Amino acid sequence: EKIGQCIEIVTAPENHIKKCGSLSAFLKQYPIGALHCSGELQNARMTVVDDYKKIVEEYNKYSKVPLLFNNELENGTDSYGLTVLPSFAALAACNDLDLAFDYGKAVGMEARKCCANILNNCVVDMDIYPFTGMDTRSIGDDREKVVAIAKKIVEGVQSQNVISVIKHF
Repeated sequence: EKIGQCIEIVTAPENHIKKCGSLSAFLKQYPIGALHCSGELQNARMTVVDDYKKIVEEYNKYSKVPLLFNNELENGTDSYGLTVLPSFAALAACNDLDLAFDYGKAVGMEARKCCANILNNCVVDMDIYPFTGMDTRSIGDDREKVVAIAKKIVEGVQSQNVISVIKHF
């Protein structure tokens, strides 16, 4: 059970109910610790914050421990009808560390609204090869600038009591 609580799976209530008959039975058989809200679920089911909150409440109702809910939320939280933010490349073009902190803070505030308490949010790929497809997702091609801006984004997210995880490093 303790090992299971270290496992994160994709949030898919219909599949979990189908597999075990109910969420309660699923969580009893698979005592997980975290759920990841995938793009598929975002696009198919959730258009407003309340949709996501209902799913979070439903899982937490049957879990022995409070679950962690992980999301991407790159460029804001447009999947839930909340604020759409500029790309990381656009933010980096401003070259403003205070703005980077505020950007992270805004993402953290809206993550809390949709019950996400972990974000895989800050892309720290170096945009040094033109064919990667990371051009707007990346902060840039200057290592020191990427580190400085990413640090402020993470601090902003964490200022809202949300765990911020960098990715693609």
